[in-house]
Amino acid sequence: MLLEGIDSSGSVSISCLELAEASFVFIGTACLKKGDWTNFDAMRSMVCLLRSICAKALLSCFIISGFISCGEASHRAPGQPPQEKIAFDSTLATMYGADDYGKKNFVLAYLRRGNPVDLPSSDREHMEYLHYKNVQRLIDEKKIVLSGQFGDQGDLLGLYIYDADMEEAQRLVNSDPAIQADVFDIELMKWYGPASLIGVHEIHPTIAKVYKPLQ
Repeated sequence: MLLEGIDSSGSVSISCLELAEASFVFIGTACLKKGDWTNFDAMRSMVCLLRSICAKALLSCFIISGFISCGEASHRAPGQPPQEKIAFDSTLATMYGADDYGKKNFVLAYLRRGNPVDLPSSDREHMEYLHYKNVQRLIDEKKIVLSGQFGDQGDLLGLYIYDADMEEAQRLVNSDPAIQADVFDIELMKWYGPASLIGVHEIHPTIAKVYKPLQ
């Protein structure tokens, strides 16, 4: 709306300048025929003044328009066209438990290598299998909304995000046989983030050419 007003102001300035130029040609010609140099000079001065005013008005319009355009462009990625505001989906917000900012409270869980005492390698591998099986169960139950593994981070192995409060998250962690056997250790902390994370595991199978459950 503001840009439309600026465009209109610029058009009016140009129209006024064209009218003044046309009037000068018409009246100036008549003055020259009569030899009326006084009125001719006055008319020329008036046109010069109007030309200066219109030029300044046009320059102001272009500067303001440029600032507005730059402001709009700064809110989107380079080459990305302007986007309409996405409509608020109250049904989805309720389903994800989002607050007015589209966020909610989660629990972050950092999975670390444990220190099992006198545990044969075969038993350790079995415990790791039980761990991933337990993680997949919690994903299916929508208790873990995001999961992934770290690479080359020493004892830091993976990250989980629980859709739960701290008490429930601790209970879910304690149900893991590998945690009970000290094969893995988990550090929990509260985290406030986008409620849309709950939909990650629903989207993942649709973008994976070779799908396997997230772990």
